[in-house]
Amino acid sequence: MPLQSLASKIVKNPSFAIYKLKQKINNELEDIYRSVTQRNIWSKIVNQKEIRIAGLRRTGNHAIISWIQEQEQEQKQGAVFHINNVEINENPYRYKYHNLCYHFPQYKWSIEQFKQQKSGDLTPKYCLIYSYEDYALAEVFSHKFEQKHDLYLGKTQDRYDLLIIRDPFNFWTLDKIKRE
Repeated sequence: MPLQSLASKIVKNPSFAIYKLKQKINNELEDIYRSVTQRNIWSKIVNQKEIRIAGLRRTGNHAIISWIQEQEQEQKQGAVFHINNVEINENPYRYKYHNLCYHFPQYKWSIEQFKQQKSGDLTPKYCLIYSYEDYALAEVFSHKFEQKHDLYLGKTQDRYDLLIIRDPFNFWTLDKIKRE
């Protein structure tokens, strides 16, 4: 199914497919360059706390994430930063930067903020939260991402993984319930 979906996207929008391919090649080259030239800054702790969240859509992810953000901000230790719905095995900052540039070019402030972070100029954060939606757990917690963790997000003092599991009735719409 994913291959069929990818093929249909390529047929429907070949310019976007070419854009994504160029982007992927550039990302790999950038990672190689940064891993060679920025190795010395990987020893600094950038994030005091990091929370990686996995959940399904319509399970209350954002309510729980907002609650966590409020708890962390009450401690007034520093910046709390959330990156929503990132792509697996990708640099979360880079993914959001490209997504904003392509789909939401009017958000100039956010684009600049993500551009700085994606390039390795990581600003210290008290708490970094990033979330994945609708991915298998093996994909979210993969070794491929772990190998590049410090390159993408910087070194973290304390890391936490959170799996959000909610009531299955949240997946049903009222329309489906009425028919049954």
